[in-house]
Amino acid sequence: MTLNSGHPPTLKLKLDPWKIAKVILLFVVAGIPLGLIAHGDIVSHRASPEFAGFGLVVLALITAFILFKFSKLDLSKPLMSVDQQGINYQAVSKLIPWEAVEKIDVHTAHRRESLHVLLKKETDAELLSELSRWNHRFHPRTIVVPLNGFDGFSPQEVKSIVYGYFRESAGTES
Repeated sequence: MTLNSGHPPTLKLKLDPWKIAKVILLFVVAGIPLGLIAHGDIVSHRASPEFAGFGLVVLALITAFILFKFSKLDLSKPLMSVDQQGINYQAVSKLIPWEAVEKIDVHTAHRRESLHVLLKKETDAELLSELSRWNHRFHPRTIVVPLNGFDGFSPQEVKSIVYGYFRESAGTES
């Protein structure tokens, strides 16, 4: 897929609600033995009831955080779409134009690659504050573009399309 073809591709990333449900179910299932140990129904020589109760509270807080974050998203719309104009990320209210992108880095975690799109410091302050609130100031100017999950595109195609749009925007500026 090349960008110079008549109709440039638009990448759309949809979030599967079943994946969210599986993660929450995993935390609930992991919490059952901790709850039984904390209650005293199961005697464990490795974990005291106090430690199991603390673990149960931590799992409940993580589950509540996941539910809170995903309750803000509209699962009927794409989580992210990438096209010639820029990146439309559901967590922020505005389109992120390619001119606001400073650089793109490839990061690998657990044998999975993702693109980290770093925005310029002089980008729209409102956009940066929304992104910072969503990312909890971990990487306040970074948008993570996963290479998997875009229907009809391989990870290599996604990478080349995103880099192509970035290079194309940098070429129009100069």
